Amino acid sequence: MKQPRSDILDSHHLQNLIWGAERGAFESELGRTLEEIEQLGAGNKLTAELVDGLVHPLRVRDAFGNLPPFRVPRLRHCKDAISLGRSLARATSWIPASMLTAGLLIAGNTGSGKSNIAMRLALRLARFVNGLWFAEMYKTDFRRLRPAFQRRGRELIILSARRSKFNVVQADGDPHAHLALGVDVLCRGLELPPLAGIILRTVWHALYERFGIYRGNTDAWPTLYDIYEEIRAADLNTAAKNALLDRLASLLRALTPQVAAYRLAWSPSQLTRHFIAFEFNDASEHVKSILVNYLLFSVLQHRINAGRSNAPLDFACFFDDAQRFAQIGVSAGSSVTPLTELAGLIRGTGTGVSISCQSLEGLPAGLRANLATKCMCRLGASSDWQTLGADMGMTAEKIRWAQQHLRPGLSVWQLADGKMRFPFAVETPRLKDREPVTEFEAAESAKALDCLPTKPAEEFMHWEPVPVITITTKKSGPQLTTDELRFLQAVIDQPGAPSSTYATLVGMSGKTAVRIRRLLVERGYLREHSVAIRTRGRAAILLEPLTPALAVLGNEKGL
Repeated sequence: MKQPRSDILDSHHLQNLIWGAERGAFESELGRTLEEIEQLGAGNKLTAELVDGLVHPLRVRDAFGNLPPFRVPRLRHCKDAISLGRSLARATSWIPASMLTAGLLIAGNTGSGKSNIAMRLALRLARFVNGLWFAEMYKTDFRRLRPAFQRRGRELIILSARRSKFNVVQADGDPHAHLALGVDVLCRGLELPPLAGIILRTVWHALYERFGIYRGNTDAWPTLYDIYEEIRAADLNTAAKNALLDRLASLLRALTPQVAAYRLAWSPSQLTRHFIAFEFNDASEHVKSILVNYLLFSVLQHRINAGRSNAPLDFACFFDDAQRFAQIGVSAGSSVTPLTELAGLIRGTGTGVSISCQSLEGLPAGLRANLATKCMCRLGASSDWQTLGADMGMTAEKIRWAQQHLRPGLSVWQLADGKMRFPFAVETPRLKDREPVTEFEAAESAKALDCLPTKPAEEFMHWEPVPVITITTKKSGPQLTTDELRFLQAVIDQPGAPSSTYATLVGMSGKTAVRIRRLLVERGYLREHSVAIRTRGRAAILLEPLTPALAVLGNEKGL
């Protein structure tokens, strides 16, 4: 005869059952069977003893301080499941791939296993997405996944910044919206003053009008080089103009015409159908910021214009060691960085964003808030432990355990959605080491993008921000520097002007211009004339170019 439940399931047994379930006592086949019997209300004295037998070893470990204070996750396999690794109870932890649309933050100091976690996730995501991007800011580790992707029927393209073909001015959707976004990205990435931003917006708009972009022409787009030349030729506020030209020239030098001088460049929305490892290790921080934000904002705009809302995950991007990149834009007069805005808007478009960083120092709070799934690897600063632990809902005991026990391959997770919102620990196996992909193989892989239509802006393929001056003289003597030649050319073009005028014309400081003027006078290229232009004050110094100046610049004309 079956004993009454009240005699068996007393409060102690219930607490024992719940405590054991939270700590993985029933992850074995026997344990799952016992738990199911108890949940169905069919337990008896024998099952209660078996439950106690499974829970007792964990109670002993807990008494000696050897049991982690985390509940064991019960993340079972589902339709679009990807594996995070194994729980401390040795059970595989699965999450839906779609959960990554809420964003993922992986934090851990160097060598803590961040890249290994990202690479394992990416390999498993390859089955569910149509495209995937890696953006490596400093390393070239993700190229090692190329053979593994090939075995899964995916071709991983290795693309360095210098092999890219992008036009930041080219819209991937509504040109009006792209103009606003593009100007904002450049203003924040180049840290432009407000007036320079107004000039940039005005010139950009005028070029769209001239090229017929608003009338539907998408075969030929203006470029940043067109914007630079338009601003250089315009009569504008000197300070704002010079600030804008200096920053644009620096950016265009870093990009090079081989990357950015295209009337028709690669479309970001077309690239989302490929698996690409972007290697930005040879690019400046401003180039990284502008190119990556241009790509992501273009993808976002294109997907929103297509009417995507709460769409399933079909594209993912991973940013490795992106702490410094994530902070760019704060100093440009806004507390919200471009990447923070993207993390808050991109979820509904079916895009997953994952960012890894070595520390939370300087990482915008808004970005942490919008990367809802979090992974804590080994950290190195007490402030990082406390901040991320608080974000993940960890108690002081759990934070202390993590500080003492986390190692490469062992991390603590908190998921964005579902019933398992509490933090839990996961063991992530290390990927097998593979031979690195050579530069030749990387260059060959990039040829897969040759099928995308492009149209070079031939007139800018040899562009230089300052006209190149060729010296043709048979006279021997000291060689003039580029700045000295520019100053000399300005005097020849506008002789008889006050000496202070030429500093503005050639875009150099007054102190540098005075030094160059005195040197050119000493060498016999210029002659100074002191002339009283006003009734009061010091006399102006007017400059006259001499015959050696005309000869050294190959100028055959008289004054």
